Formats: sequence, structure tokens, C-alpha cells
Amino acid sequence: MKEIIVGAQLEAKKTENVEILKALGLSDFYWPHSETEIFFELKKGVSPSSIVSYSDLVNGLEDNTHVDCQITGDGQTRSFQIKRYPQEYLEHSDGAFLQWLTDKVFCSYGDMSGTILVILLQPAVAFTKCPMDFTKLFSNLVDLKGIITFDEIVLSYNEQSQYMVLHRLYPTHKRLLIPFSLALDRLKGRA
Repeated sequence: MKEIIVGAQLEAKKTENVEILKALGLSDFYWPHSETEIFFELKKGVSPSSIVSYSDLVNGLEDNTHVDCQITGDGQTRSFQIKRYPQEYLEHSDGAFLQWLTDKVFCSYGDMSGTILVILLQPAVAFTKCPMDFTKLFSNLVDLKGIITFDEIVLSYNEQSQYMVLHRLYPTHKRLLIPFSLALDRLKGRA
């Protein structure tokens, strides 16, 4: 079991793997009872018909795109930009998070109308309660609405291996939960 966990941790460091797995999870959150189609931008010269394995998909994904994936379900298409909060060098505090969001995200992307920003919280050390105050963050983001061009800003995280959480912080404040066991079963094709 230890080898699988170590392998999963190493694979989670590769951005393309994170984007693919997060796209599957977003599909569950935004279209919980529907079939969906997930689209990724491929590198120039990569034909969709040449992708016959997961490895082909990972290696064929274009990186540094403004839209990491599009998901269609129930006649609706949503675009997502997926960012990892860099826990290696930033603390999990309201101030550090807002500074990073303003300086590294809002100032880097320009007009992102029609796109949902998904920020992955992946603390290097497990904590039982996130030290960030999500209600205050929501208020701070409402105050920054003049510089926010994303349609939504959401946080995604694993809550003590009990739930996968999608925490909407903008333009409304809402927390959605999927039982962790169900999320794993869905990824394995069992649910």
C-alpha cells in the first residue's frame, strides 16, 4: 500500500495529472446526476485520434493555457482554470492567500469571463481545521469584485479523507461536499 501512496504523491506533482483528476471531480460537483464530456487543449500537432492511453493524454496536453478544461453536461458548457495554491512557500492564512491570488492570478490572466477559477488547497502537512477564514475571504473577494473577471472562484480540498469539498468563495459563498468514498468509487468507475 505504501508504494501506491508514494506513486500517487509523485504523480500529483505533475500538473497534467492534477488537471485530469480535478476535471473528473468537477464533473461530479457541477453535474452530479448527468453524463458529461470533458475537453482539454492538446499540444500543436497532437491528434485526438492518436490518444489511446492515459499516458498519451497526459503527454499530449498543452500546458500554460488560460482554460485548463471545458466540461459539458445537461446542455451547458463550463470552462475551468485550475491552480494549485503553492503551499510549499506560502502559509495557509487569509492574507497570504489574498496576496497570492491578487499578485499571481488576477494580474496574470486578464479577462477570464466565462471561466471558473478552481484553486486546489493541498497543505504539505495535514491540518484538522483550515486556518483560513472562508467567510472573511468571501467578504474580501466581494470587495475586490472590480478586478475579478472570473465568473466564479472556488476552493477544492480533501477534508480529513471524509469529504471532497468544493467551497465557492465568489460571487456567492457556498460549500458543497461529496463523500470521499463516493469520489474514489467514481474515479475507479464503480459508481
